[in-house]
Amino acid sequence: MNVSFDSVDPLNSAVVDDATGQVLFQVSTPRWKLGNSTTTIKDQNGQVVAEYEPRFGHDMVTVHGRTTQKSEWLPRKSRWLSDRVLTAPDGRTYIWHAKWNSTFQLVPSDSESKDPVVKVHNWGLFSKSRRGRMSVEPEVMPFLNMILLSFIICHREKEEQTAAGAAGGTQAVMAAAGSSS
Repeated sequence: MNVSFDSVDPLNSAVVDDATGQVLFQVSTPRWKLGNSTTTIKDQNGQVVAEYEPRFGHDMVTVHGRTTQKSEWLPRKSRWLSDRVLTAPDGRTYIWHAKWNSTFQLVPSDSESKDPVVKVHNWGLFSKSRRGRMSVEPEVMPFLNMILLSFIICHREKEEQTAAGAAGGTQAVMAAAGSSS
């Protein structure tokens, strides 16, 4: 199944089934709020199915009314990598890999084949549409809401890393300019 985000901002977008045009989920994240904003995912009936609340030191995730820390629900694969591990309701584990070109892949961790079960692509400056698309294999469709939430978390982290890198680069340029005066 292929789904698309109807906005260039996946944190504020409808998630649409490409084949039918049906809205599957609505993702919203207030950007005007001071501090970190909670991302809410609602299903096609308007029911909240997942939330991600960034907090200082211990981000919280709620899926179908059950709240836990992000580090427990979506732990890092290792301390040094940004890859995250998603455990499906059936106990099978998958790993999110973020690529340099703003694409993401979800691959099974317990399989010899490293073929992705989810590919998220077409984001970034060099894409034609600048909107994201997600290709989802049928085997993982039953927990699409968890896939969407875990992707949103990974995407937010990538955005924050990019912003921090840009700020660090700007500070370095300003420091260099200041020292050359």
